[in-house]
Amino acid sequence: MDILACLTSNAGRLLTNAEIIRHAWPDTFVDETNLRVHISAIRRALGDTKREPVYITNVPGRGYTFIAEVSTKTSAPAEVRAAGPAQVVPTERRANTKLFGRSPVIERLSEQLSEARLLTIVGPGGIGKSTVARAVLGRSSAEVVWVDLAELSSGELISTEVASKLDIPSRSDDIDGEIAEALQGRDIVIVLDSCEHVVDEAALFVESILDRTSSPRFLATSREPLRSNGEWVSPSKSARSARDRDHAG
Repeated sequence: MDILACLTSNAGRLLTNAEIIRHAWPDTFVDETNLRVHISAIRRALGDTKREPVYITNVPGRGYTFIAEVSTKTSAPAEVRAAGPAQVVPTERRANTKLFGRSPVIERLSEQLSEARLLTIVGPGGIGKSTVARAVLGRSSAEVVWVDLAELSSGELISTEVASKLDIPSRSDDIDGEIAEALQGRDIVIVLDSCEHVVDEAALFVESILDRTSSPRFLATSREPLRSNGEWVSPSKSARSARDRDHAG
C-alpha cells in the first residue's frame, strides 16, 4: 500500500527505484528485487500486466510510473460524485474479449493439463497466450499460483520469485528443496508466465521441482518450448522426452 500510495500521488511522473524504496522502506536496506516482487503483486491485484499496462508502466533499470487518471474524492453527495469520468476497464477483463473462437483450443489444453505435469503454451508475442492460460485454469479445480517472469532480469531469480509467491521464507541455500517440500501432496498448478528470456533456467527449475515431487503441475507460456523432460507443448499432444536445445527443430 505504501508503494501504491507513492505511485498514485505522483501519477504521470517516473519515480526511480531508489525513490520508491526510500518511501516504502525509509530505515531499511532493500534490494531492488524486493521492489519488483511487490510491484508484481500490485499489478496482479489491479488486473494489470507489464505487456498491456493500464495502471503501471516501467522503464527497466530506472523506475515506475502510474499512468491511469487519478482523482480525489470529496464528501460531495452521491448524485454529484456519480458524474465522474468512466472507469478504466482492467486489462484482465478486457482480455476476455479475445477468447471468441478459442473454445476448442481451451478445451484441448484443459484436457492436456489434467494429464501432463508440464504444459507449455507456445506462440509469438501478443497472440494472447496468458489470456488462454487464464481461461484454461478457470476450468481447473486445482489451486493456482501465477508467477510473472517478464520482469525478472535473470533466470537465477526464478526460485526466489516462486518462493515469494508461495510465501515460503528461505531458511537454507536449497530454495528448490523448500519449494518442493511445500508443494508435495497439493493439487496445485504453478504458472510460469513469459519464460522466453529465461528458458534454460525455467526448464532447470521445473525439472528440479518435478524430480522431487509427485503432485504439483506447471503451466508455462513462452515464445519457444522449455524443452524440459516430459514437457507437453501446445498444440502438440505428444510429450517431449528430453530437453535438448542442440537438436531443436
